[in-house]
Amino acid sequence: MIKPSPENKILTAALPFMKKLMLDTEDNNLLIKFAHSDYQNKYAQQGFEYKLEGLDKVWTFTPTPEARYTNLDPGDYTLYVRMAYTSGQLPIQLAIHIATPWYATWWAWIFYMITIVSGITYYARNRFVKQALAQSLEKERIEKQHIEEMNHAKLVFFTNVSHEFRTPLTLIVSHIDTLLQNQLLPPQVYNKILKIKQSAQQMTNLVSELLDFRRFTQNRFILQIEKRDIGKFLKEIFLSFSDFAHQRNICYDFQCNPVEIVCWFDAKQLEKVFFNLLSNAFKYTPDGGKIGMIIATDNGNVKIQICDTGSGISDLDSAHIFDRFYQGGNQKGNEQSLGTGIGLALTKSIVEKHHGAISVESEVGKGCTFTIALSLNMSIYQEDEHIQFVDSVSDMMTTTGPLLGEKIASFYEVPVDSLSQETAKENDRKLLLVEDNKELLQILKQLFEPFYQVYLANNGKEGLAQAYEHKPNLIISDIMMPEMTGIEMCLQIKNNVDLCHIPIILLTALNNTEQSIEGLNRGADDYISKPFNAQLLLARANNLVRNRLLIQHQLRKKPLSEIDLTSINPLDQEMLRKTSQIIEKHIDDPDFDIPELCKEVGIGRSLLYSKFKALTGMTPNNFVLNYRLKHAATLLRRYSDLPIAEVSDRCGFSSPVYFSRCFKNQYGCTPQSYQKRKDSEV
Repeated sequence: MIKPSPENKILTAALPFMKKLMLDTEDNNLLIKFAHSDYQNKYAQQGFEYKLEGLDKVWTFTPTPEARYTNLDPGDYTLYVRMAYTSGQLPIQLAIHIATPWYATWWAWIFYMITIVSGITYYARNRFVKQALAQSLEKERIEKQHIEEMNHAKLVFFTNVSHEFRTPLTLIVSHIDTLLQNQLLPPQVYNKILKIKQSAQQMTNLVSELLDFRRFTQNRFILQIEKRDIGKFLKEIFLSFSDFAHQRNICYDFQCNPVEIVCWFDAKQLEKVFFNLLSNAFKYTPDGGKIGMIIATDNGNVKIQICDTGSGISDLDSAHIFDRFYQGGNQKGNEQSLGTGIGLALTKSIVEKHHGAISVESEVGKGCTFTIALSLNMSIYQEDEHIQFVDSVSDMMTTTGPLLGEKIASFYEVPVDSLSQETAKENDRKLLLVEDNKELLQILKQLFEPFYQVYLANNGKEGLAQAYEHKPNLIISDIMMPEMTGIEMCLQIKNNVDLCHIPIILLTALNNTEQSIEGLNRGADDYISKPFNAQLLLARANNLVRNRLLIQHQLRKKPLSEIDLTSINPLDQEMLRKTSQIIEKHIDDPDFDIPELCKEVGIGRSLLYSKFKALTGMTPNNFVLNYRLKHAATLLRRYSDLPIAEVSDRCGFSSPVYFSRCFKNQYGCTPQSYQKRKDSEV
């Protein structure tokens, strides 16, 4: 029984005198004992019945005077107890209350509700803020993407237009070159035509600038880094504007301290940078103003400043002047000073490719100063995959001045009469021209018609068919054409054993090293960019044909092992070597003939004939005979006492008489006379 005590405060009085038993939450395991005082009642000896209202549905019999309950839930209960089998007797009762835990009280539930509502509100608000932020970011992303797409569309448009400009520019320059070759032109007319050519070259430079800018933005450009004196390099560019400065009475000043500053850079690309900056300086500087270039070293860097006293740049324009397609406010109010908006963007791209920096300081009405900083240390390029180191060129080679094409043309140019004399001997030199621009095709035809039988095709597919039909000695092809490009045509020709000997020159409007390398890797023998110099193209074509004629001449006179065949297609090299090995194996067999040679080489007789005629200038029969005679000449030089009849037998001739006749036709003397000559005479 539970009794009140100082240690146990559960009971405040004896159970019979308590109206209600108040228990804490953890006091939910009960053992209640009871007794009766009616000892005369026979039912009292048989046991008790009890029921806990709020938990039990029926009475529970127990023979012992106790009731046990465990793990009672919080709440109000009433315990009823009576003697067994006395259902009519009123039971005694005890009210029991088990307290609710604090976390299940009404005020706890209110707290929970407040917390849940607050959490939902916070979540909803946070989600709303996130959605609003996401929508804002998405809107900004879409706007940025739209701007990028617009810029890309501009760039693609400009690139395509630039590409289309190159062919008309080629036509213009070709006509101008033709006019300039007329020595009877009056000086005034000649000078005007020369100015037209200079303007065409300016357009070519703008086109190249657009195409270069696209390659830079697509990260496809590889810098050709070399070690050079940047002071000397920049002075050459600076001096190219000196006449212009003199004409406009501009004070033009160049300073470099120290005099020699050696660093690593791509000369061709930096030329564009400083040419553009100097051009802008002259564009915005009035007559009588000042323009200067100052070069100095500073903490392992070289700093180049280009200063002018021009119209200057506003603060608003200065913040965006290096952005692509940005055209700042025109301080002069002159429409001519507006540009494409890519010059300075390209300049910045080139400088950053060099791991350098470019900045501008300006004040409206007082001029501006562009500053470029480049590192003097080669190590900054070591881990850059878009860098290629090249051997330094001679400082005597300038990057400014006349057209590079004209320089090369003057170097390669050969008298046209010399080719005429060569082709007059055998007027069957065939040239295939493949070009989708009909006007340019006609100009090329007029250029080459005096020296070649010219065949025309409008695209790579037609060109391939014409090559199969006519077996030309040379193919000149554009690259960008419908149906089949020039590179695809070149690849198919160079992989075909019947055509791979034909040299190919590719013409392209895309003036970049990567495409040149791709064309050459596909088997092209030469690569020329539009607009090209007509004399340069003619010289290149003549040289390729002349080289083939030289190889044919060497094949008639020398053993194959002594001839440099690197300029010949690998398939043709292999066929010549294989054929020579087969002939060498049968050198003493007079019955060895062409059908057996075709069988061992593995090609048909007609194909063997056309290949040998194109490669060696000889028929297969003549090639075998020539090989036997060269072998005989070697034996005669090596063994001065060897009988002529034995030489004839060793070389597979049917009789010494036939051998002597063939040998005299080849070497201009009898075998006996040849054998007696000294090596120096031979």
